[in-house]
Amino acid sequence: MAGLSKEEARRFYDWLGAAQDTQAFYENPATADLAAHAGLEMAGTVLEFGCGTGRFAAHLLAKVLQPDCRYHGVDISPKMVRLARQRLAPWQQRASVEVSSGAMPLPFRDAGFDRFVATYVLDLLAPEDIRAVGRRDAS
Repeated sequence: MAGLSKEEARRFYDWLGAAQDTQAFYENPATADLAAHAGLEMAGTVLEFGCGTGRFAAHLLAKVLQPDCRYHGVDISPKMVRLARQRLAPWQQRASVEVSSGAMPLPFRDAGFDRFVATYVLDLLAPEDIRAVGRRDAS
């Protein structure tokens, strides 16, 4: 499978918007299991790739992460980023969300985050982008 192009993903998720949350009935059990077993409660910083509407981030910030843990989410859809920022407003002092250009590798320094999470997003990417998500440039 080739995956979605960056522009196709951006257009689709801008179109889908808040309706993404209708998937909670099957996503929430899986993300709750992830949160229970990923050691997120010990993290000082978390990066979520493909944060969507911020539903998982809100769960983490409210119930899993320590009060001093910083969360940063990225998404290719400006609409999803707006929805996530609204949802995460109660944690705005320690949570931030930004629009990703879709460029790989991700533009974050090595060891910049204790935990990296990506749910329901890698399967949408082209294989070369999946391999590049965590890769660093040699420069």
